[in-house]
Amino acid sequence: MPITDWLHYADHDLDPICRSPSGSFGPITDNKFYNAVRDGGSLEYIESMRDEMVYSIQQGLSEIGKIQTLAVLVTFVAGPSLLQWLGISQLYLPLLYVQVIGAGLQVGLMAILNVFFYLDERRIVLLLCFEFVALNVILTALTLWFGAALYGYGFAVSVLITLATALVLLSRQLNRLEYETFMLQ
Repeated sequence: MPITDWLHYADHDLDPICRSPSGSFGPITDNKFYNAVRDGGSLEYIESMRDEMVYSIQQGLSEIGKIQTLAVLVTFVAGPSLLQWLGISQLYLPLLYVQVIGAGLQVGLMAILNVFFYLDERRIVLLLCFEFVALNVILTALTLWFGAALYGYGFAVSVLITLATALVLLSRQLNRLEYETFMLQ
């Protein structure tokens, strides 16, 4: 059964992500900041809603970090048994560890990209995706050249560098949120 009452990016409500009117599909603080701006809320209220949105983003990223850390720790503990059960050589254990760390970092990167999409910052998303692809190609080529002992590190390091860049850009973007909302319209 299709959902027909969802708001989409092209709707005039300026909602940058697809969500239901009740706010159930992952919006950050149910658009309170943008609603306050649109409805002419006081500066104090707008700043309060911005702070609430920033706190919500921090909490979401923190929860993702905790869950990914738990997944990495479980994999580190269960990895040898899992490889043995699957009939895979224990020589692949270091590769499993590196790939699990890289995948965990990638989940964090995807969460930050989701926030940038919410803020309608497609250029930043494009820059981050380009950075990740370029670093991944270069670093993976280097690890292939250096040999099997470094397999997987190209991906993990490229995700780590891109994640660090994304965190810096997100911090800068959130600090400039009021300016860009009011001055660049």
